[in-house]
Amino acid sequence: MKRIEARVPAGISSFFAICDTDSSGKPLQDPLKIGAIGGGFKVLPPVKTAVEVEEADKTSIRIYVNGKPEEASTSLRVAEKIFSRIKENFNVTVYHEISEPIGAGFGTSGAGALSLAVALSRAVGLNITLLEAAQIAHVAEVEAKTGLGTVGGLLSPASCVITRKPGAPGIGLVDGITVESEVTLIAVYFGPILTKHVLTDPSVRKRVNSIGWSTLHSILKNPSLECFLSKSMEFARESGFLTPEVERVVEFLRGKKGVIGYAQNMLGNCLHIVVEKNRSEDLIYLLKEKFKKAKVLELKPTTLTVELK
Repeated sequence: MKRIEARVPAGISSFFAICDTDSSGKPLQDPLKIGAIGGGFKVLPPVKTAVEVEEADKTSIRIYVNGKPEEASTSLRVAEKIFSRIKENFNVTVYHEISEPIGAGFGTSGAGALSLAVALSRAVGLNITLLEAAQIAHVAEVEAKTGLGTVGGLLSPASCVITRKPGAPGIGLVDGITVESEVTLIAVYFGPILTKHVLTDPSVRKRVNSIGWSTLHSILKNPSLECFLSKSMEFARESGFLTPEVERVVEFLRGKKGVIGYAQNMLGNCLHIVVEKNRSEDLIYLLKEKFKKAKVLELKPTTLTVELK
């Protein structure tokens, strides 16, 4: 049996616009061209994916997420795409270990897909580049409807990511803002948000996309961390995604020392806060005391792309 592990940062989304139609409004058919513009943060702890493979007469795939068996449609698609490129058969067991909340704008699906593409291709002897692995992960996310732009953002060399042009890695254009090492990120998580209406309601999509593109243009005029967070928070308000719980955290943060800025996860009932590292411990204590029903996480912005073990 062969075992390979890959680690990829989680990818918080701060703002976005859906890009799945051409200039005439017709739906795009090529999943490599479908994507999103937007921005967010690459953070640690990473999503860890371990794969165990052994040769077999017929390929089988089992997937576990945090120790529990799951269908994990995105990961299954990644595995199937890799096996379509080789002739050999394997019994495969996939173990995803995810610290961040799932389904709340932390990009865990994209990180899991990318880490799986890298680990599994190596384990079965398929020699592909990081870009090729990332394209497999991107297409799997698009087809499974679990994400649009996360994977491309994870390839950014910056910890604060800006996606300027939509599409899969190699097609989209990813940029970023340099973040000082003396800051940390705190997430105050209350729960997921139902996102189906965002993808299916034309009027909601049109409004969100207009605000998302406007947010991107505003940030690019002044690409600083403070501007990024301020404009992303405006996006949450103007798009109608801002929740009462997040609003209460925002009110609580007013005047707190060391807070650089904050924005709501897209899409999740969660606020991510960038704070000076020497103030983070005190702020975490205050947040836990004030919001006892929330999960308060300390995360580390990172420039890491993929770590293979």
